[in-house]
Amino acid sequence: MQRDNSFYEDEVRSGFYVPGTVKRSWAVQIDTLLEIDRICRKYDIKYFAEWGTLLGVVRHKGMIPWDDDMDITMKRPDYKRFIEVASNELSGRYRLLNAYNDLGYIDPMSRVVNTDTICLEDDFLEKNHQFPYAAGIDIFPMDYISRNADEDSIQGQLMTIVSSCTDAYGANDIDWGEGAVYIGQIEQMCGVSFDKTKPIQQQLAILLDRLNGMYTYDEADYITLMPIWQDGHTYKFPKEYYDDAIYMPFEDILIPVPKYYDAILKKKYGDYMRLVKNGSSHDYPFYKEQEKKLNTLLGYEYKRYKVQKKIYRAFKNKSKEVAEGETILFLPYQAKNWNTLEPFWRQAVSAPNNKVIVASVPYYHCGFKGNQLDYCDDIDDFPEELSVVPITSISLAQQHFDTIYFQNACDEYGRCVITHPDYHMTMLRKYTDNLIYVPWFQTDDFDKNEERSYANMDYYCTMPGSVYADTIYVQSECMRNTWITKLTEWAGSDTKDIWEKKLVVDTLKNEQKSKADIDIPKQWQKLVGESSEKKIIVYGISAGSFEENKADMLDKIEKSLSIFKQYSNQISVVLYEDEYVKEICMSMNNDIWERYSRLLEIKSEEEWFACSEEGKLPMSKEELVLLADAYYGDTSELAHMFTAHRKPVMIQDVSIL
Repeated sequence: MQRDNSFYEDEVRSGFYVPGTVKRSWAVQIDTLLEIDRICRKYDIKYFAEWGTLLGVVRHKGMIPWDDDMDITMKRPDYKRFIEVASNELSGRYRLLNAYNDLGYIDPMSRVVNTDTICLEDDFLEKNHQFPYAAGIDIFPMDYISRNADEDSIQGQLMTIVSSCTDAYGANDIDWGEGAVYIGQIEQMCGVSFDKTKPIQQQLAILLDRLNGMYTYDEADYITLMPIWQDGHTYKFPKEYYDDAIYMPFEDILIPVPKYYDAILKKKYGDYMRLVKNGSSHDYPFYKEQEKKLNTLLGYEYKRYKVQKKIYRAFKNKSKEVAEGETILFLPYQAKNWNTLEPFWRQAVSAPNNKVIVASVPYYHCGFKGNQLDYCDDIDDFPEELSVVPITSISLAQQHFDTIYFQNACDEYGRCVITHPDYHMTMLRKYTDNLIYVPWFQTDDFDKNEERSYANMDYYCTMPGSVYADTIYVQSECMRNTWITKLTEWAGSDTKDIWEKKLVVDTLKNEQKSKADIDIPKQWQKLVGESSEKKIIVYGISAGSFEENKADMLDKIEKSLSIFKQYSNQISVVLYEDEYVKEICMSMNNDIWERYSRLLEIKSEEEWFACSEEGKLPMSKEELVLLADAYYGDTSELAHMFTAHRKPVMIQDVSIL
């Protein structure tokens, strides 16, 4: 699937820095999923998003920013059918891995991968989004739990015995050795006979997979991932939860999720809309070990900047304040990132004696080997109030600048975007007495303990810009300490004093919007009324809650709105329903949808009430949060946005009327 090169740019999502290389790996996995989807559609095989992929679909409409792999699940009959047909159906560059066809593969699941090894061939890189590593999709089989507790117990005991024996052997072991007695017992208990001329581990792994799927839909009330169920007997869902799917947006495709996704996610994660950026960096990103192998083959660390101490010592203690009467050059990285430089520009132009120039620096999207993929110049995309000139109109070698501000610190070490060498730090350093690095982005604050965020600092912190800059502006004291820690670990403990002097907290941030700055849409102006003291409450409704509670959910909405109406002289209500409410309601019972839509139609005629239309708002969600005073309803992205703005949030309990 072809994508615009801008998709692979580093970006900040949900306050987390996502490197472009990780996004390339996402693209490869999405392509792999599309190949799986093609086969599933051909053979009428049903699958669902699973684990972080399911959470990403519902919460982010794409990848969780701090996640890097994709998972799906299939019910056992669909899983068996997929295994039967996939090896012959997968196109040339894809492979199916599982215990049935790969020695040493003993995981209780399958995996479809795009390649077996690192590949630097140009054709492969072009087809795989300039990502040279193996990537794929994990496919988890879902199995049924016997209604009979004794049968379930026996199944668990058999699985434990077979699993222990499987782990005791190597991939190529044919000699049963000391485990022969146990294997004989397994043969007797399970009614199987192992082939003594073939590796025993693979045969045991296949038996274990079959034990997982002992029971059928008609013999069970619940469905599970069997290894997790047998580990604690708590992980299970009513089998009906996985009867039907709905397709929801995921990055630039649609992906099936169980209709009962809300109940499933609550079981898995609790308040699943709350952002938790946890996870070790030990196995992040998933291609970390492959990258190490590539570095060994290359004989150097790919795109990893290594500074010589004589370089950063040369710029020690040179930080200085910008004075009046200076010639100042601003070099923004992309027009869309101008907002982080704008406060510094406004301060500079406010001094009448300053000569201030803003120059657009073209950039290139590059391939894995550094090859240029395109040429980008967004000079026409800057705000109209700016007089932006092409960087080529300035003779840097002939015109000395008192201060130069820049945003892109990577120089030739950028993995997905690079600029011309004439505008790298080693060159800019020659044309100014004061080089200032203002990062083009802002993340949420974090420290070393948020390991994945800390690891990703390699893409913007331990770069030439940090070394050659006289001053580095960061967003907060917390981030100043994190940068100092990272740079000191990178360059050596004897450099800490350098970073402490260079790093400064940015006090010139753009003013944040307030409620008074929001342009209220004409159809919503009735909510404010004549009194500016009237409060606005957002009432959030989720499709998942409708699916779980059905008619009880509608009763709850009617009751809540009747209570709100009693105080309509003091409050107004915006009912925000997610975009799947209609689909879910109509799939359950058309009477529920008719009753619900009629209720909203009647309420919308009242002065104190307004509602979204299938998740669509006449303003952005951010503006709605600024406009409103409190949130009530189902757990949702909006609820957490209100929390982040320190506004009251109350999650409704449908069982209480």
